[in-house]
Amino acid sequence: MLFLGIFPRLHHGSIKLIQISYAHASSFSDEDDPDDPDDPYDPDDPDDPDNPDCSNGYTENYTFSNSLNGNITTTVTCFDVYDGCGNFEHNVCGDGIQCGISSAGISLSETTGNYHDDVVLTASASIIGSPIVRYEFQQSSDGGNSWEDVGNDSTSNSFSYSIDEYGQNEFRVIESCSCSISVTSNVAIFTTNMSTCVSNVSLTLSAASGKLGDQITLSASATTTGSPTLEYTYEVCYNNNGDWTGVATLVPDKTHIYTVNLLGEIDFRLNVYATCLDGSTSNIYSVVIPFVSSYCSSDFLTQSQSQMTSLWNTAVAAQKNSPNKMEYGFALNWNGSAFEYDNETTVSNPCDGSDTTEILANTTYPTPANNPIYGETYTVGNYHTHPTLSGCSSDISLVQGPSSIDNGVKFPCPAFVGAYNTYSISGGNSGNWSLKLYPYGVDCCTYDTN
Repeated sequence: MLFLGIFPRLHHGSIKLIQISYAHASSFSDEDDPDDPDDPYDPDDPDDPDNPDCSNGYTENYTFSNSLNGNITTTVTCFDVYDGCGNFEHNVCGDGIQCGISSAGISLSETTGNYHDDVVLTASASIIGSPIVRYEFQQSSDGGNSWEDVGNDSTSNSFSYSIDEYGQNEFRVIESCSCSISVTSNVAIFTTNMSTCVSNVSLTLSAASGKLGDQITLSASATTTGSPTLEYTYEVCYNNNGDWTGVATLVPDKTHIYTVNLLGEIDFRLNVYATCLDGSTSNIYSVVIPFVSSYCSSDFLTQSQSQMTSLWNTAVAAQKNSPNKMEYGFALNWNGSAFEYDNETTVSNPCDGSDTTEILANTTYPTPANNPIYGETYTVGNYHTHPTLSGCSSDISLVQGPSSIDNGVKFPCPAFVGAYNTYSISGGNSGNWSLKLYPYGVDCCTYDTN
């Protein structure tokens, strides 16, 4: 008689579903024979001929697996022995079969070479048992932060890879076997030689310092081998803030005229993008060349003295026989590419005994105040006149030159006051003095954070 069944078996803390098969023969008496004198039989009577024969025993077999050190699996086959009546007698287990990979490694046919070199990656493994082992080679070009597969998962333990990254290339292999074990190898490093078709990249400036609006010449040079394709990019960085911006990309010209449009320290560098004959590409930078840009009182005076004089003449004419104290002024701004004057401003107050009201012309400062950027408009010079008092009474007086109010304002750029060339004036004067332009504030405007 044949029985089939699936039984759960608990072993080493896990439940296994075991399919067993067994067969046994029975020699029971015929309980359905009405002529059998012993029917029904007495199971407790050993002499009852109708008691079952339990001599034909049978076995159940099952397997279980466990892992040693995570890399080796041991599979054990056991047999449970039963008598012919289904009573468990004992079990027998074999020694077990080990399967796995105790260690994995990788080696390279060469560890240094050139771009597009073919490198043979070879995997090694300490294999336990006779599993089927598969190899997946991987490559990283960012120091092992990320990995990508470079070959199909296969049973071959070697793979030829064409180097396509400059600098350091890292390789590893993941080895897996049919007994559900996976091991990652060590890392092997290949260093790619940088392209040698370009060297000695340098940049020179026609001047080391200047003012807004100046034009300087940037000149590039580089040593080449063969006939590479070169692209020159001039880059600028303001006040060491680390933000490099390309201002010109030239092929194949090596010079560029740069109009100074920032105040403070301007750093320049040259970036040469080279495509060599072997198809490799690289970016090579020159050393950084500093340039200091400023706008000083002498620059402001040279550029705006005629406007200052004209505005003073307007102020003198307006105050003749006027019972008011009047001031005029303007600001000189830089809009990122050119200078521009704001509208003239005027302040008028009665001639009384109060302190003279000063005018500080409209000013615009960079945002943030210490970091002008391309295209932003900000003030680089300020000018205003003082009252002539020609229409005021003689008890009103004014010391000429910058007042305490003027000196109390901390302009980050040059400033001038237009007044008479004398120590002091009183109301009702005939204006027999010449114009004097009195400087105050800083001598040079830089907006420099350094």
